[in-house]
Amino acid sequence: MNIKSLLMKIDIFFTGYLLSRIETILYGVDFSRPEGIDGIYKRDEIHYQASMVSIVRKAIKELKPDSNDAIIDVGCGKGKMVWFFRKSGFGKSDGIEFSKTIAECGQQNLKKLGLDSIIYNEDATLFENYEDYNYFYFYNPFVGEIFRSTVRKILESTKNKEIIFVYLNPLCHDILENEFRMVLVKKYSNFYRKISGREIYIYRSNGHEV
Repeated sequence: MNIKSLLMKIDIFFTGYLLSRIETILYGVDFSRPEGIDGIYKRDEIHYQASMVSIVRKAIKELKPDSNDAIIDVGCGKGKMVWFFRKSGFGKSDGIEFSKTIAECGQQNLKKLGLDSIIYNEDATLFENYEDYNYFYFYNPFVGEIFRSTVRKILESTKNKEIIFVYLNPLCHDILENEFRMVLVKKYSNFYRKISGREIYIYRSNGHEV
């Protein structure tokens, strides 16, 4: 077993089991790793990892969101980051999740936490309300053509305003930078982040035709 595989196993145990158990005890929510996760997407799915708010917190703090900002988590799972973003100062925080079962669990989690946020059970490539947001969070929910189609839809919907992408584990960096001309403005990277898939890239788009 190489070091990356070992770190992935530790990561899954910590975020998908131990931490979720603590959150269940404290808040009555279910942020555990979904069963059968590898089969829920049509194509181009990637290995599931639960987000750790401690990894994202510094980046969000430096972005200084306020009540005028709205963020959507594309591929939000059970809604943990939707909750975190709302607590971090965003006036609006929602999510998109392709799996109906997971989306319903996520919506119940947000209800238990007293949030009016929405988890849309939709295909991210077809979502019609991207114009309502100026921040977009991806924890590498998919790659390939699904990623391209989703980003194209976002840019077409927001072409008259500046938007920011927060991209954790940015496997499709070249697509954003070279194909869609988004500007990389900040990296959060070190040895651990690289080896465990926890790098964060922040991109900015000033609005343009795609």
